[in-house]
Amino acid sequence: MEDRENLLNWIKEHKKELIIAGASIGALALLILGIKHEAEIKVLWNSLRKLTQKSPEVLADQFVQTIAEIPSTSVKENVAAIVLDSNHIPFEVSEHIRNLPNGWHASPEKIAEALEHGITLMDGQTLVDAYMKWGAAA
Repeated sequence: MEDRENLLNWIKEHKKELIIAGASIGALALLILGIKHEAEIKVLWNSLRKLTQKSPEVLADQFVQTIAEIPSTSVKENVAAIVLDSNHIPFEVSEHIRNLPNGWHASPEKIAEALEHGITLMDGQTLVDAYMKWGAAA
């Protein structure tokens, strides 16, 4: 038990040196791997450079072409209404039940639609259709 405490104390006393040694070993390993795989890294770097050189208009055109291939017109309309932004990515929110604020009620149309799907809405709930939404890109 005393040996363990001595080891822990030694680690605490030499924390800075151990961090520097670990970072140095990691950097050395990356350097060796970089030299060993230089050709593959250059190919990857060049492909990334070509990708980032495309103008936002070209990327927007490619995105619109992809959306045009989606069969659902409601999805197309929702996506077409969204302003393209490189900091956000689109994703679909599936159909779901939403709890409404106090005193609000679902429309008769939504109650009937829910029943068609085998869903019984409780008082103060409604059925929300699937839609596209933009989320922040990480």
